[in-house]
Amino acid sequence: MSAKFGGQKSVKTPSNVIIRTDPCVTSVFLLSQGARRDARTHTSVQLLPSLKGVLSDMEITALRAAVSDDFFDKQGWMVTRAGQVKGDSGEIYKHGYVPAIRKILKEIE
Repeated sequence: MSAKFGGQKSVKTPSNVIIRTDPCVTSVFLLSQGARRDARTHTSVQLLPSLKGVLSDMEITALRAAVSDDFFDKQGWMVTRAGQVKGDSGEIYKHGYVPAIRKILKEIE
C-alpha cells in the first residue's frame, strides 16, 4: 500500500499502517492485528517537525536575552515560580512566559 507523506511523496506502508499529515504534524497509526482500517482501536505516534532552522540567529539571540536573569535584574523585574514576570507596577508577562520561551530555546539548540 502507498500512502501520502508530507503531501508530496508516497511511502510504501504495510496494510495495518496509516499515515496522515497536515502542515505541522505527521501521525502514524498502527492498527491492531485483524482490525479494520477504519477501526478506532490503534496505536498512534505523532511526529512533530523540528524547530531547528525556523528562527534566525538574531531571533534566537533576542529570545535568550528576553528571558535572561541579567535582563530581568537590569529591569528590576522578578520571575515567579509559575514563569510570570512582575515589575513594581505588577504583571509584565503572564504565567508561563519564561518557561515557554526556555522550552523553545531548548528545542532549537
